[in-house]
Amino acid sequence: MIDEIIAQVARAPGLETLLARGPLAYCLYNNRGGPASTILVLGFAADARRPAVAVKLSRDRERDSREHAALARLAPKLPGCVPSLYLAGERCGWRFLAMEGVAGAPIPAARLPRHLASIVGLMVALHQECDEGLMSAGDVAAEIEAPLATFERDYGGGRTALEGLCRAVGNHLASLRDVALPRVLQHGDFTLGNLLAGPKGTVMVVDWEEFGVARTPGYDLAVLFSNLPGRDPFADRKLGKVCFGALAAYAAATGLDPRWLKVLVPVGMMRFVLFCASEGREEPLERTLARLKSLARRGPGALDVLGGEAPGPPPAHG
Repeated sequence: MIDEIIAQVARAPGLETLLARGPLAYCLYNNRGGPASTILVLGFAADARRPAVAVKLSRDRERDSREHAALARLAPKLPGCVPSLYLAGERCGWRFLAMEGVAGAPIPAARLPRHLASIVGLMVALHQECDEGLMSAGDVAAEIEAPLATFERDYGGGRTALEGLCRAVGNHLASLRDVALPRVLQHGDFTLGNLLAGPKGTVMVVDWEEFGVARTPGYDLAVLFSNLPGRDPFADRKLGKVCFGALAAYAAATGLDPRWLKVLVPVGMMRFVLFCASEGREEPLERTLARLKSLARRGPGALDVLGGEAPGPPPAHG
């Protein structure tokens, strides 16, 4: 099946040299079990270190469709940051996406600060491409109020610090009723495992299966910063300064009122906890929950670290 897909890809304009050095050697990776399982097949030409092509196989039509839409839309806008899509289709009950084989190195948590400028630049570009205008009251209810209430019910009971954090977020949200908030499609699973360091400081983002599920600006950065293995930006003052500075830079570059960060960051983390619980992803769930507890332990002024008061009237969006 893979050989047939690759042969079809090689017939596409501009890809005639894909098999010029003979048949490809394949490396397979399975990310998880169950019905949501996907199989990634990397095809390598003889003596090449960079894959010539990547083929992603999935039985989950919804996730496959989201990733297909993301690659088709974003790769032309963000070359070098989003893999180019070569071919999509279905064979033997599997949906497949054949895409650009990308080269890059994993980004260790300790080295994140040196890549933050590129990551923030990418997030700004993604924001500008995926800004759908202002959120309605219904959007805010679905994207912020509902997950906040669900998280408080499932994790914030018993007069814990998390209960206090949920209350503080809710109070701050109430103060922002008349402050503009854009609706912006997010990657949805923006963790270090889906980022690759490319040449000249670039960052490549892979695995767009959750694209558009979350539509609150800053969600991806909240997920990234709360999932650094062994690094807690809410307990490490130096790391926190770097991460929260990056959030402020993102807000400034996109025109997002920084007061929203006090809501968007903790609620983004809460949404990711709920997402991981639904997917059975225990390690990132526990890690994000631990970061939320670190934030909650800061007490009544916990949210202050995430964004100050914006001078003057809120900026217009859209």
